[in-house]
Amino acid sequence: MRTLPEILDTPSADLTDEEIALLAPEDQRFVRAWRDRKAKEDACVASGGHERIATLDTQRGWHEGHCAKCGKNMNYDSGD
Repeated sequence: MRTLPEILDTPSADLTDEEIALLAPEDQRFVRAWRDRKAKEDACVASGGHERIATLDTQRGWHEGHCAKCGKNMNYDSGD
């Protein structure tokens, strides 16, 4: 197992459950929430991809939206 300084320098995706348990409580919540969100997005992509739903119907500029399956933020700026 890695030392705490090594754990702090390791990407969240590469941490084991035992290493996450060594982190501060707020860091544990962050890593677990990130993993849950990432797993949901990966499952969405595996099931045929994101399905964008627009929250504002605009022709130009900023387009707000999210994925209907996993909730991923899919906002974009059309650049005009």
